[in-house]
Amino acid sequence: MTNEEAARIVLKIFADKGTTAGQMIMKGALEHAFLTPDGRKVNELEDGVNRGIEQGWLQEAGDGVTLTAAGFAAMKQTG
Repeated sequence: MTNEEAARIVLKIFADKGTTAGQMIMKGALEHAFLTPDGRKVNELEDGVNRGIEQGWLQEAGDGVTLTAAGFAAMKQTG
């Protein structure tokens, strides 16, 4: 899985939870949602979050990850 693919999966998790720009998902909940299907790995999640941060889609804050306005727009395109 590429970092971009992992980042898109993270955005889909935000979408599935009905998250809007400025809202946070706790890292534990994000990890649970990411790892549950298809034998995904923790390092893939970390790579995806880092790629999302690089793209300006996500921000890390303590124990959570926040969806930015740019991330919300990208999430809508990811669908």
